[in-house]
Amino acid sequence: MPEPIRIVVVTSQPSNSGSNLRARYIAKALSKAGARVTFINGVKAMPCWFDIAVTFVTNL
Repeated sequence: MPEPIRIVVVTSQPSNSGSNLRARYIAKALSKAGARVTFINGVKAMPCWFDIAVTFVTNL
């Protein structure tokens, strides 16, 4: 029997965001399909909307 595929699911968004939830759903679905999945969680929360501030400054 072949070795199951190994997949790493990485989310860079905070753990309380919708994209983190979708990444968890994807990891769970891949795991049910037979893949060996490692889920790497994002930080708990970005301080002071840091990602938006950086994006705003870089788009000026």
